[in-house]
Amino acid sequence: CSSDLTTISQSRPSSSNGTVRTSSNSIFESFLATMLALAAAFACAAFMFNLGGGFAEIICVFIAAGCGNLARVISNNTKKASIIGVVSGALVSCLVYALSMSIARSLFPEIISYGSGYIGSVLFLVPGFPFITSILDFSKLDMRSGIERLVYSLIIMAFATVFCWAAAVIFGLDPAVGNGIEMSSALRVVFRMIASFVGVIGFSMIFNSPMKMALLAGVLGSVANTFRLELTDRTNISAVMCSF
Repeated sequence: CSSDLTTISQSRPSSSNGTVRTSSNSIFESFLATMLALAAAFACAAFMFNLGGGFAEIICVFIAAGCGNLARVISNNTKKASIIGVVSGALVSCLVYALSMSIARSLFPEIISYGSGYIGSVLFLVPGFPFITSILDFSKLDMRSGIERLVYSLIIMAFATVFCWAAAVIFGLDPAVGNGIEMSSALRVVFRMIASFVGVIGFSMIFNSPMKMALLAGVLGSVANTFRLELTDRTNISAVMCSF
């Protein structure tokens, strides 16, 4: 009897600890999913500004990208294939953007909606990190790793493109580019630098980059991207060459 009581008394704390540990993990996963959703929301909304979006588009992209990345993270946490996460993220983002823009236009009929917002709402799906690392692998002649990462990136892009196209057809979204928010040239340069900085840091957080590297990338990205946009607006150089 004493041995049985000892066994029971020892098993109860371990069960309690296991419950606490499971609860702590659940809280941490929820917090992490929320942070990643906010990172995607800020990043996509910032780049929507640089793409020429208006106030309504930026706000709708913020909501749609946050919901879409939250759906992707939740899907990935359930141990499903990453493709399922990409599909769910694309569909949720486009659906939320279409609904939020419809609500905004019903409340404010003067809003001129441009469909480029739905493109901005799914920017978090672009597998930039695997693309870059595949190039680095090729430069080190690590052909196997480079090919694996490149193929993975292409598969992700293919699925994201197909389902975004399907959502655009269903909801009647047209990727036309707007004229952006009216402001002076000097003020636009400042806001472009801020938006680029926020966007780069947001995407860095999505890819789990260290904060020191994210801040450095944000500074470099704010300067480089603003310079690219100004070149595109002020010169006759093609957008492709300005990007290069």
